[in-house]
Amino acid sequence: MLTEPTAAQRELVTEFRRDLATSQDAVASAVPRWAGLTVPAARGGHALGQLEAVLVAEETGRAGRDGTLLDLTAAAEALAAADEGPAADALRDLLAGRAGLAVSLCPGPDERAEEAPPPRHRDFVSGLPATAALLRLPRIPGGGERFALVPLHAASWRPHAGLHAEPRHRLDLPARTAARHITTGDPLTRDSAGTGDGTPALADLDGIRRAGYLCGLAEAAVDAAVRRARDRRQFGTPIGRHQAVVFPLAALTARLHAARLLTRCTAALADHRARLDDGSSNAKDAKDADDTDERPFAERVADLVRHTTDLALDATWCGLHLHGAQGLTEQSPAQLLYRRALLHTALARPAPPPVRAAYSRT
Repeated sequence: MLTEPTAAQRELVTEFRRDLATSQDAVASAVPRWAGLTVPAARGGHALGQLEAVLVAEETGRAGRDGTLLDLTAAAEALAAADEGPAADALRDLLAGRAGLAVSLCPGPDERAEEAPPPRHRDFVSGLPATAALLRLPRIPGGGERFALVPLHAASWRPHAGLHAEPRHRLDLPARTAARHITTGDPLTRDSAGTGDGTPALADLDGIRRAGYLCGLAEAAVDAAVRRARDRRQFGTPIGRHQAVVFPLAALTARLHAARLLTRCTAALADHRARLDDGSSNAKDAKDADDTDERPFAERVADLVRHTTDLALDATWCGLHLHGAQGLTEQSPAQLLYRRALLHTALARPAPPPVRAAYSRT
């Protein structure tokens, strides 16, 4: 399967990198058009594939930016998959940059799966300022994914203690909120055989992009650790000359290449299944997407997310360790990358992340 970026994809990444370099604000507020990469052209998007979205997600993580763009990309896909109406209006405003959208993709543990009003409280890592909020609701077995589109004119925000100093706000909704419920069709529900054939669910696509983001975080952490090992000297020699330092970095580099390849392959396979679903695939696509893994696609994505979260935690912890006391300061890039990895591990896997006893596992 082809996973090396094409010339057009490399140009896309270069353009996105320029946008990152010219703005120190959140990616979503600086370049809202990037949220519509995978939205069909008929709905105002760029009609690109998940592989392009993964490349952009990798670059976002490599730059150490927050995951706002990941949330908005998932929100744009959900709004595009819904029927015309409030969802279409919100999508047009989002892609045009006319209105901000706060996104919360993780339902709380006490929220019910049956039809119910939206929750009274939700935590948001980012999304301010915003005029509306898109909340993912608990999923009903056998149905599509459910969201609530909530106007924020009657809601209030308040600062809330975040994970490891990450900025976070809590949204307090009034008792009677004019929320619009949105249900998106889930093509995988047609797969009664359980083989995973069909277009992947929106949650799986979001998981693939988050895996790409975590690969970008891991690459930035490994690069910073390598520079630190080369520049920091002890006893008259760089610490990178010691096997106890360089061997774990080499192992992390190998794991990074493998995780990035797996992420891009999974994204390319998702694009292939989308083309099969709309009838635009051909023999060449079938050959490029040939693989022997017969597991359900959701299971494959879950394994991918698990691998990339472990890698991001190990790589950022390694970088934090090699930076010593400097890495423990709030201004250190190593500290920032470690916090980002912890936060997105918690978002990808609701269970508490494991405590790292060492900075690398070989």
